[in-house]
Amino acid sequence: MTADTFGKAADQTKGLPVDFRIIKTGVEKADAVLMMGGEKVIAVGNGRNDVPMMDKAGLKIAVMGPEGVSAELVRVASSGLPFSRE
Repeated sequence: MTADTFGKAADQTKGLPVDFRIIKTGVEKADAVLMMGGEKVIAVGNGRNDVPMMDKAGLKIAVMGPEGVSAELVRVASSGLPFSRE
């Protein structure tokens, strides 16, 4: 699931064997994590709208990309990673 902030999700996943849902709000993301099993879910995000999802997930990974990462998200994450295309 993604907020697809930059509208690139379809192009970036084209040809890959994946399905995704565009979910705009943190509440929607949290509800989706609960539907998938809550504590059994690995959540990855970089924005403030990912905080509610992280609160419900078992493993919470904050990723810092070119646009940065939310400080609030870093506080609730289990782990953090830099993003690299290399």
